[in-house]
Amino acid sequence: MAYWDTLPSTLRRTGSVHRVELKVQLDPEYQTAAEVAQVLGLAAGTGTAGEVYYLDNADRTLRRSGLVARARLGGAGGADLVFKMRSPLPFPLPKAVRRLSRLAVELDALPHRTMWCASVKHLPRRSVLADTVRRGGSWHAVCSAEQQLFLRCLTGDPRAVKDLRPSGPIPVLKRTGRVPGLPRLTLESWQYPDGRQVLELSTKCRPEYSNRSAKALRRLLTAHGLAPASIQRLKTETAMRYVDSGLRR
Repeated sequence: MAYWDTLPSTLRRTGSVHRVELKVQLDPEYQTAAEVAQVLGLAAGTGTAGEVYYLDNADRTLRRSGLVARARLGGAGGADLVFKMRSPLPFPLPKAVRRLSRLAVELDALPHRTMWCASVKHLPRRSVLADTVRRGGSWHAVCSAEQQLFLRCLTGDPRAVKDLRPSGPIPVLKRTGRVPGLPRLTLESWQYPDGRQVLELSTKCRPEYSNRSAKALRRLLTAHGLAPASIQRLKTETAMRYVDSGLRR
């Protein structure tokens, strides 16, 4: 079965989403991040180093509720904080969540698997997020009001934001660029504590253009001889294994 072949039928079953993110993990045994960037014409100057932290409560309230919280500190001064709910099938969101102005409903599409995702993203000041992650502090001051409502509605715990604890960091190198026939491409290299590296190539598009973008991405992989990894997982799924084994700040 060709990569992303079932995407059109999946979108029909899933219903309305704001966008689709096509993702494919590449095999780091066959190509390095620098080699992939060079092959794809991503200029060396586009790479930005950063750190990723995952957040949860001591009793794993978020995980037990199907939620993921991620804080990203970019090397170029950027920062973002996102709360996500992922599910193989669409999840019935409460009315209060559906009304959030920052709510994004997406489909994460790996080559042979998709995950429905609802998320709320916030762009706090980098210094504030960095201090809270590294030194501790009030997460109420970092999370947006919509994020706090998102967590309260989906966990049923009004203290979920207050008791967040970070796990990490995971070093990340991110490169972006454009190639003909595709929206912006993103290449990320994640370095896990045991030395394992994950290379992910991704692109985001509107649902009506997803089949065309999937075909273009397949052609790109073939044309440049890029070898996909034998096992395809979301980066967060891999990261959670390290969090469970004791990755802490």
